[in-house]
Order: sequence, then C-alpha cells, then structure tokens
Amino acid sequence: MQNSGLTIGALAAASLLLASCSSASDETQGSSLPISIASGSFIIDVDNPRAVVGDADYVFVGQVDSFAGTDYKFPTTIENADGSEKEIGTPYSNFKVTVLENLKGELVTTEPIDLQKWGGISEDKKSVVLYEDDSLPKKGRSYVFAAYAQPDGTLLVSGPNSNIALAEGDSASAMSSEAVQQYVDAVAHQVTSERERFVSTFEADG
Repeated sequence: MQNSGLTIGALAAASLLLASCSSASDETQGSSLPISIASGSFIIDVDNPRAVVGDADYVFVGQVDSFAGTDYKFPTTIENADGSEKEIGTPYSNFKVTVLENLKGELVTTEPIDLQKWGGISEDKKSVVLYEDDSLPKKGRSYVFAAYAQPDGTLLVSGPNSNIALAEGDSASAMSSEAVQQYVDAVAHQVTSERERFVSTFEADG
C-alpha cells in the first residue's frame, strides 16, 4: 500500500505533523538530536511478524556497512508557532547494507546494496523524525530487514519492526539468533497482503 500516496510501504497514511520531541538520540548518525514522532496509520499489524513479512517484498538479514546521507522528499508546507509558513521535506536515510541471508526473495549477497529508511535528521537539522516505536539502523550492526521494492527498483524499509536489531557479534552468531529463527518461521507462515508489487534492481539474477 502507499505511504501518503507516494511510496510503497506498510502505511495507509502518514502525517508530517510531529508530536513533541522525546529525549532519545540518533546514534546511527552520531547525533544527540531529540526525536520528533511522526504520526501514521498502518494497514497491517506491525507487531505481528507474519503480517510484516507477508506485506514486505523482501525479508533478509543484513549488516549495515555505512550511512550514506539523507534525502528530503515530498515537500510540505507547515505553519510555525508565529503563524509564518515554511516548506519541509520528509527525511529518508540512506544506507549501504550487505545481505547475509535472504529469508524471503533473493537479493544479491556478493556486494553491498542500497537501502533507504523512512525517517532521519529533519531538514532544519533540529531533530530526528521517526515513527513511534521505530529506530534507525546503526553502522556495524546486523538486522532482520523487511523491505519494499519501489516502482524504480529501489528498496525501502518503513515503520516499526521494519528493521529488527540482532545482538552484537559476528555474522554467524547473528544468523543463529532467536530473532532470526522467529522470522524464518514467520516467512513460512506469512500472512500475504494483496497489493501491487515491484522487483528490486538488487534482486539476484536467476
């Protein structure tokens, strides 16, 4: 389904109106900025792994190699406290990720892939924008990612439980973790969503 009619993800709608900031920090990008919580509604139960993997196009274990900057998309006009208006874009954080194991779909494992995450440092650099109960991937950590192929072939992760952090350690220990086994089981018993789907440019040949 579409996120504000603009990007494919597990969201039915999203608002750029932000709730008050919390005291959390964005460790991935080396920032101590406060978190601004964006409101959003979801078409699936994001706390049900079977629904999450069924809605996603690709589910994989990946290690974050690097943070590759933030894009600002879909500008929206908001009103300041003094009544003035300004235009802001929605942050999308870019990462280079090495796929360690494909759980659903077949992405390349021989070279890092580009992965984009909804959220990140706001355009005015005053906060980090995230959905409630969501987090940004951190460099050097491994995650179970539930990703959506976009119409242009790029990959997006968006919303709570779209990247599940695994315990720190080597790739072998990550693969044997309880979290990975939970998602292996979830893929085997996934609840598939009916929606238009696309193919990633990072899909393995053959």
